Amino acid sequence: MRYNGVVWALLDPPRRQRFYSKTYPVIAGVTTLNVDALWHTRDGDGPRDYLRAVPTGPIAPLVVAATTCGSAVALGFSYRRSALTPEKIARIAEYLAEAVRGFQ
Repeated sequence: MRYNGVVWALLDPPRRQRFYSKTYPVIAGVTTLNVDALWHTRDGDGPRDYLRAVPTGPIAPLVVAATTCGSAVALGFSYRRSALTPEKIARIAEYLAEAVRGFQ
C-alpha cells in the first residue's frame, strides 16, 4: 500500500479512477461507537445525541460512522469526492437508513 500512495500522487483524475478499480478493492469502511458504553451515567444523565466525523483515505473512499446513543442511531458519511458523487452517497445513505429501520 505504501507504493500505491506514491503512485497515487503522480496520477491525474482519469487515471486515478482506473487505478482505484485495479488496486483498491476496499469500497467502504464502517466504524461503530456505542456512546452509552463510554459514559457511565446516573439516571440517564448522559448525552442525548452524539455526532462524530471520520476521515477517509485512498484505501477506503467511503467511511460510515454508525454511532448509537440512547435509543438513537446516527449514520455519518465521510467520502472522497474524487471517488463518489453526492447523489451516490444519498442513495447509499437511504439504503442504509432503511436497513437500520428494519432492525426495529
